[in-house]
Amino acid sequence: MNEIWLEVREENGAARKLYANNGFETVAHRAGFYADGAAAIVMRKNLTESERGLLPARYRMPVILVDDPSDVPGSPVSGRVVTVSDYLKLSYAAKGRIVVNLARSYEPLTRGYYASLLAAARGERGYPGYPCSPHRHNFSGQRYDLWRNR
Repeated sequence: MNEIWLEVREENGAARKLYANNGFETVAHRAGFYADGAAAIVMRKNLTESERGLLPARYRMPVILVDDPSDVPGSPVSGRVVTVSDYLKLSYAAKGRIVVNLARSYEPLTRGYYASLLAAARGERGYPGYPCSPHRHNFSGQRYDLWRNR
């Protein structure tokens, strides 16, 4: 979910001002929208990255962590690919969000290890979770193929 849409009575100037001050823009006019015949103003707000993180978990895509974007052999079936370094720099949490950590290493003191720790501390559902072993994600010697069976 990248945007929020709403309708507000045209004559409700206080509400329209409140929405405008919070980033909503007017995009349309709907005559006779309300049962009493009053018109509505349609407003939209494009959500920032941090605002999207505040949405309930059911509206968010999983985050797939990689060390290098070249580790991704194409587009995943579902989810957003983020580098481990960028994930560690995020200043907000998204409680309940799924975080799939495909870092090259989960050894202590590595970024992959700290990404799993941070996901747990933020209340996100990290895979592999903390505490993680270096081989927990890798039962057959290869990483999960999230891009298979498209």
